[in-house]
Amino acid sequence: MDNKSHSLLKLTLIYFFLSIFFLLFFQFSLVIAIFSVLPVDIKIFLINVFKDLSSLYLIKNPPSFFQPFFTFILMELPFVLLSFATSYLLFRNKCEKKYHLLAATFSLLGILILGSFTVIKPMNVGEHKFPGFFSVQISLREFRCSNLPKQSIFNWTYPSNGQTNASIHSPVVVNLKNGVRISSSCDTTYINGRYANSSKMLGGFPGSNIPLVPDGSNTVSELNYLSNADLDEIKKFVSAGSWDNNAIIKVTCNYIKSGCSGNESFSFTTGEE
Repeated sequence: MDNKSHSLLKLTLIYFFLSIFFLLFFQFSLVIAIFSVLPVDIKIFLINVFKDLSSLYLIKNPPSFFQPFFTFILMELPFVLLSFATSYLLFRNKCEKKYHLLAATFSLLGILILGSFTVIKPMNVGEHKFPGFFSVQISLREFRCSNLPKQSIFNWTYPSNGQTNASIHSPVVVNLKNGVRISSSCDTTYINGRYANSSKMLGGFPGSNIPLVPDGSNTVSELNYLSNADLDEIKKFVSAGSWDNNAIIKVTCNYIKSGCSGNESFSFTTGEE
């Protein structure tokens, strides 16, 4: 590789990684900070410009092909352009203008490839699938999350996955690994999709018990007890409520781990009273 090609490669990497840095760490906190120190007349001018832009027909009624890119253009592209301007100012004396133009072009191409991840592979939150849209920040997060090691979020569950002949008065308790928290709650359904009426403890913290019990009397006391009970105590516990006889029950927990959302399920089968 000759010196010119090597210089272009280094400059392109500078443009690219500075863009990613601006996108991930500055965001609109930088804009707010800069805006707050501007003179009043400039603030008024910028506000009026923003109002004029927001009233444009294209902004209020974007065409369908434009909509997936709306978030990127309004929320992310300004930071990309700001990073390009910063890169040029910092290194304008190191390389010719044509190399800066090429570096910006190649860097923008790389950013567009990154942003397309959420178009090619739309986000899934729980069982909900969102339509594809273009976003570099979300693409980077989703790409990182999709490559996390696949490990169970549970230290243990009761009943255990695949357990048969569980008592119809059995509680359901999951114990979370460190670094994991439940984003909303765990849900119980019968295998045919029908909701299994249950009371549950909302939230959940690393290393803690997340209990669910079949609907019945005194559920608040049951949940409070189970949230602090050890496994031996849980195995002996008899709920006032009951599940269906001879039913397969699926337990699904929505969680957040390392800033990434996901869900994990297990199932067990009840016996007959």
